[in-house]
Amino acid sequence: MRKAEALLFFALQSLFMTADTPTVGAAGTEVIHVSTALDHITVLEFGETVSMVAAGSPAFQVERHDDKILVKPLRTGVSTDLVVWTPSRRLIYELEAPGEVANMNFAVDSRKMVVKEAAQTASRSEDVVESAMARAFLAAIPIDSGRVHESRDGITVRFEHLLLSKRYVYLHYSMVNRGTRTYCPGTPAVEGLVSGRGRPSPISSRRSQLKDEDVKKLGKAVRVAISSAMVEMSASEIKPGATAEGIVALPQQFESGSVLDLTFSYNGKQSVHAALVL
Repeated sequence: MRKAEALLFFALQSLFMTADTPTVGAAGTEVIHVSTALDHITVLEFGETVSMVAAGSPAFQVERHDDKILVKPLRTGVSTDLVVWTPSRRLIYELEAPGEVANMNFAVDSRKMVVKEAAQTASRSEDVVESAMARAFLAAIPIDSGRVHESRDGITVRFEHLLLSKRYVYLHYSMVNRGTRTYCPGTPAVEGLVSGRGRPSPISSRRSQLKDEDVKKLGKAVRVAISSAMVEMSASEIKPGATAEGIVALPQQFESGSVLDLTFSYNGKQSVHAALVL
């Protein structure tokens, strides 16, 4: 898929622990059980800096070291909870009363949770993007540019698709350079054209690109500047004989039949522009 189309059709990305099996608290929070032993240290690893730690009893010595916490039981017969905050998570542990060394957890690797959550989030984002792209393909409206003739020695702009969302109007266009010099299109200035008759264009011209002669027929049209929310080009420079594509997103809705005019950078001979009827 071409870059500009991808931008348009978007527009528009295993839990493993050495501790016992986690349980779920009354409020639905996962509690991780940790088995300890006297005169032995259990290491909790997080893969990210530990922001804050809170223990429910002084019967355990708890030390924080960057992305790790060291836990050492000081008394027998006492268990407590341990809450740990990192920049991205809050984890709750139940530190079991000291038992046999053979049954203790020497290390609890919570870094795997970060990997799993990041992978799941990335997978969900990709699913959302794929679904959005599929819907955009179905919703894209072709623009008729058959009335526009390609320049033999200059820049020709053709509108390809129109995509309407609840908040934006996306215009997908292509540019071909038949000149002898590299052309830099820059950011187009977008204007709405309203003729003195109050009718921007014939209804038969809807969803079509206008020739220069068609624009002149509007007479002394009032030009209203329209701000763009996004402008993307597949190439910042268009070499002679090459073609590039672009997307412009307009953060407003327009009445059917509205005329929009895009003016690009000067190409050495004249300004490059293209107009269409929505």
